[in-house]
Amino acid sequence: MSTIGNWINKNITGNRGSGYVSDKEARQLDQQGSQLKDDINNIKDTVDKLSEPVQVSVEGSYSSLTTKDKLILGAAGGAAVGGTLGVVKGMFDAAGDAMNPKVEWETHKIIDPKVTGVDTVKQDISGKTMVATADGLKEVETSGASVRYHFEPKIEYKEVGEYKTPKSIDGKFAFTTNSVIEGAKGVAVGAVVGVAGTAAYVALDKIKNKGEEHEKKEPVNVNYGDDTKTIIKSGAIGAAVGAGVGLVDATWEKLRTGGEQVIKWEVPKMETGVKIGEVPQDASVMIRQDVKYAPDAFKDSQLYRDASKFDLDKHMKHAEDIDVKGDRPDKNLLGQVKMEEKSQAVTSEARYGVVGTVLGGAVLGGVIGVASGVAMNVLKKMVNS
Repeated sequence: MSTIGNWINKNITGNRGSGYVSDKEARQLDQQGSQLKDDINNIKDTVDKLSEPVQVSVEGSYSSLTTKDKLILGAAGGAAVGGTLGVVKGMFDAAGDAMNPKVEWETHKIIDPKVTGVDTVKQDISGKTMVATADGLKEVETSGASVRYHFEPKIEYKEVGEYKTPKSIDGKFAFTTNSVIEGAKGVAVGAVVGVAGTAAYVALDKIKNKGEEHEKKEPVNVNYGDDTKTIIKSGAIGAAVGAGVGLVDATWEKLRTGGEQVIKWEVPKMETGVKIGEVPQDASVMIRQDVKYAPDAFKDSQLYRDASKFDLDKHMKHAEDIDVKGDRPDKNLLGQVKMEEKSQAVTSEARYGVVGTVLGGAVLGGVIGVASGVAMNVLKKMVNS
């Protein structure tokens, strides 16, 4: 604008006395130039004002809300935030434990048996003899006709380790939670916390500002649309988003649990029916030789017909050794128990289905959406001049 003014001064007002125009014409030109210059300056001032930034201040006043509105805002906002965080937590919690089938393990001890001594058991061997009765000679059973010394092994069962085997295997992975359940918990907890926190804040604010008068501002009459439509719209959007999240969660669960899982464990290698020690052969001492014995009365024993020549200690020392057999763990050269691997394939199953999770997600999303709509309607009331 200053450039235009300089041109006028130079080319119009500066031509006075040049000889090309009369004094009257010069005065007319001066008047026209002055008027034009004033108009240009006015335009310049207007443009300068228009070039300044427009500042609009809209102040939100939480204090202007009623206690009821504050509590509604706390409950709705807490429910929306808590539900959203719960959904995210549920999805990641379910993903964290999905690869562990439910297996109930049973612990067993590894026992190594060994014969450490002998117990002597004295047994009676009966026989039959003829006895005179009123009816004549009669064959009767006579106890104590002979004695049998039977040797029982003393066995020490030493614990050399332990191992675990699956008592039961459940292909359905241990259910903990999912997005819908955690989201519902989040809504409930968020609403309770929001109400409690708001109530505490309101109470403290009243105590702090007790006796002070505050100028009430009239709210600006801004038309944001119908409140009910806002709630319906946000609820519909929330239901759609919730159904989508439920579909993602259920699909993710199905992919996690697909295929087979192999459960592995180790058991000790056992030797069955092997020698774990020895005992002396049984000794049978004949007391009476005038009786009849059963054909197998002295079976598997060393028979002493002359009782006066029998010595138990000598017999135990010089008798034939009889092997005692049992089951014992197989060991390597270093004395360590050899273990062998066992396994079982388990086909896993999803913990929750697609349809149920999608429907649950839609319902939960609708609740969160409605809570968000209610919170937005309350926030509209905070706009004050």
